[in-house]
Amino acid sequence: MEITVTKIIILLIVGLLVGFINVISGGGSLISIPTMIFLGLPPNIANASSRVGILFQNIVAVQVFNNKGFKNDTFTYWLSASALIGSIFGTFLAVKVDNDTFNIVLAIMMLVMFVLIMINPKRFHKNTGENILGGRKWTSVIAFFFIGIYGGFIQAGTAILMMAVLNLVNNLNLIKVNYMKVFVVLGMNILSLIIFQWKGIINWQFGLAMAVGTTIGGYYGTIFSIEKGEIWVRRITMATILAMAIKLLVDYFS
Repeated sequence: MEITVTKIIILLIVGLLVGFINVISGGGSLISIPTMIFLGLPPNIANASSRVGILFQNIVAVQVFNNKGFKNDTFTYWLSASALIGSIFGTFLAVKVDNDTFNIVLAIMMLVMFVLIMINPKRFHKNTGENILGGRKWTSVIAFFFIGIYGGFIQAGTAILMMAVLNLVNNLNLIKVNYMKVFVVLGMNILSLIIFQWKGIINWQFGLAMAVGTTIGGYYGTIFSIEKGEIWVRRITMATILAMAIKLLVDYFS
């Protein structure tokens, strides 16, 4: 499909917003995927192509976090390995389904996510001391495997699920959670993009046009996250969850 100047401008602008939201909280794919579909891409190609922007956005975010002194630990590597394995299953599932099936599954997942958000309104709580040992460690590692499956299939909302697990199960500070999240998602997306490219379902023109925006948005989102502190990350995360829930409801019934 040809990409026009108008489409490039739209993708750039949307990418700025998506990159900023994804780094600070998550759920940006609920904007990027529908945008690409609106501009003419089939759902499965939009799903694959949107990962290009996420890749570049997270490369920049990880580098900025590293420059600010954030480093990986063994726990992060365990989570990353678990999510990577899960993402393999999810990505191959996304490749195999046809567009009609994908739309049905997407609608069902949207409704399920909305219901989960509504029946479990627990807010992200303040850090009360990290706990990444024993049962809590393995609870998160197992949870990240299933999040990886979901993220490999549909990226939308993956980061918010990761943040919820790390904050609610392991009591991690949301700034640290943000760094771990972008690192894990970066690895997942590299693997998913390799599989999607192998299957030939990435539109690189659309993906790279949005990637310019997400890279810039991701950079400023990372700076904002670090400089404004945990309270602002918490506020924007909860606002994003609320906005995502509303959008899921509207999309499901439209």
